Amino acid sequence: MIIHSTQKLAAKLPDFSPSPLTEISPLELACPSLYGRRQCVLFYHDTSRYCLFLPSLVKADFADLGRLLRELSLSTLEALNVPKTLFNRMALSMGPVQFDRKTDRSEYHVDVL
Repeated sequence: MIIHSTQKLAAKLPDFSPSPLTEISPLELACPSLYGRRQCVLFYHDTSRYCLFLPSLVKADFADLGRLLRELSLSTLEALNVPKTLFNRMALSMGPVQFDRKTDRSEYHVDVL
């Protein structure tokens, strides 16, 4: 899964690609934004506008942000009672999480109050 991060978030990540990455996956367009003093990250999918929120992250959490996103995604699917076969396909299709800086400031961004 490729995460297109903002400049603010990329500065906190230990490993990201400065050039755009390409992947053939329906999960490619998750775009995170970093909000507030409490280091909250909001991930959203460009097409569906589906959002996932990770609150109160500390510096050490950014080194493992991919795992945290994967766990949050899967626990959300489980809470929504997604059928087991679809759940397993989604878990397999996520693949390794990679970060790049392919963002467009004209995109619609969700704000957190």
